[in-house]
Amino acid sequence: MALFCDATLLVLGPCETDGSGDLTTSGHARALAVAEHVRERRIARVAGGTTGASSVTASALADALDVPVWLLPDLDRGTDGWADAVQTIADQHRGETVLVVAAIHHSGDTIVTELLVGDDG
Repeated sequence: MALFCDATLLVLGPCETDGSGDLTTSGHARALAVAEHVRERRIARVAGGTTGASSVTASALADALDVPVWLLPDLDRGTDGWADAVQTIADQHRGETVLVVAAIHHSGDTIVTELLVGDDG
């Protein structure tokens, strides 16, 4: 029997950035489209990596959704840090929904992948 509610993680890849690290016009449009797509899900927080397109995308999504952004170094480590990041996010957000920007997810999709994470990961 689980002692805590599952955390719901909505995972998507980073949006397109330009050479200076800012979102491109299409990257910004994608971030806004994702924000509109998930708005009714009552997102508690947006998580992303601390560098590159992941952090820029996470910050843009958090601004669009008017929620806090949480930048996690484990999300910069690709698949090596994925399990640690997922568990950290889930532990802090039981019963809540978090939008996660991760480079391990296909970056061309507007639709996100949904994961339910319980107390056993």
